[in-house]
This record gives sequence, structure tokens and C-alpha cells, in this order.
Amino acid sequence: MATIKPKERSPNEKLIETLFNRFALAAFPPGHVWIYTPTTWEEHRAGYDASLTGPRCRQLLLQFKRPRLTVSGYSSFSPRPQQHERLRHYPPGTAFYVVPVLRTLEQMQAAQKSGCAPLDFLRNYLAIDISTLPLDFRFVRYGISEIWVTAQVGKERRHIHAGKWIQGNTLIEKFMAGRLGTTIDAASRTLSMAPGEEVADTASPATTSRPIDEVTQGGANNKPISGLTILRAIAQ
Repeated sequence: MATIKPKERSPNEKLIETLFNRFALAAFPPGHVWIYTPTTWEEHRAGYDASLTGPRCRQLLLQFKRPRLTVSGYSSFSPRPQQHERLRHYPPGTAFYVVPVLRTLEQMQAAQKSGCAPLDFLRNYLAIDISTLPLDFRFVRYGISEIWVTAQVGKERRHIHAGKWIQGNTLIEKFMAGRLGTTIDAASRTLSMAPGEEVADTASPATTSRPIDEVTQGGANNKPISGLTILRAIAQ
């Protein structure tokens, strides 16, 4: 794959993650949503970079990727096989790869300096429901108006339809509305799939409810859920 000139740098993954989380939290009233970022060991076991937890114990799991830039004007990223396998175990509409639409570091810096509203800034991201991706895909290649995935089997190319990828502002708006994410039920101590239309028709058979060993979200205490909540659920 041809690469662009070195002077055009894509944003680094830490900046991509920091800016998304900063503007996502700013889109909610204070205290309505909490963020958790796992340790390196926890990320290895659970697969995600950050989780957002809403007031109804609903969690959204995010894995950020730094894109590679091509001379054709598209961006792409590849999965880490073990990480991707773990992320596909979550219910549909719960775990997402998040990547910037803006191609260069300079464009990303200009966007954050623009003073735009949080949801407007999040339009600069794409989010892809990981449960819709094949286990063996090689890379995702995307542009502003189109996105597709190439599977590892031969040269087969599978197009990802809109709805299975959404813009970052739509991801947060649907999470706000309770249409995306995973509900932690502290009473029954189970991980349950979010109801509604966001469930993909290509979901992995592994997306079943699992027991949770520890839940720290507590009724009237209204405290954030421990980062080990989801981690322990998939470790069973």
C-alpha cells in the first residue's frame, strides 16, 4: 500500500483518544456520565481503551485506532487479532473501533481550536460496531463518505453498510438515548444486551450474557462502575 509523504502526519492514538473523550464528556450535563481508562493489564484482558458509563448503568466500550494514510486519499487501520477476538465477545452495539475522519495532525489541532460545540467536534470521528466485523479481517479502509472492510480470506472485500458505522456525534447521541451500550444489572449481577434496533444482524454467537463477579455501581450511592466490571465478565 502506498503511503503519503512523511510531512503529512496522522494524529497519534493518544491525541485521538484524549480529544474524543474530552468532547464526549462535554456533551453531557456534569455528573451524568463517567469515564474509565483501564491499566495496561486490564486493557490486555478486556480489549478496550476507555469505557463510558451512563446514569442507568449503561456502558459503551471504545477502542481507538491511529489511521495509516494513503496517497489515494483514504485512511486505514488494522486490528490486533487477540484484542479483536476479545472485543467481539461483547454484545452488539457495545464495543466500537473509533477513528478520526480528519487525516492529519494539523487538521485535528485546528478542529479542537475552532471552539465548536462538543457534538459538532465529534462529527470528525467514525465509530464501527466491532460485532459486525469478521474475526479474520485484515484492515478497514475508509474515507469521509465511504467505508469498507477487507477480510483475510483471499482478496474478498466486504462492504460495511451505514448503520454498522456511524459518526462520532451519532454514537454519543444514541448512547445518550439508551440505544447503544451494555446495561450492568447490579441486582442480578449480569451483563445484558442493550435492547432495540442497534443489534446487528451479523453479530457474533459469542455475544451472550455472562455473570459478573464484581459490581461497584450502587443505587443511591451513584458511584462509577469499577473498571473490572466488564473485565471480569469476559474472563469467566
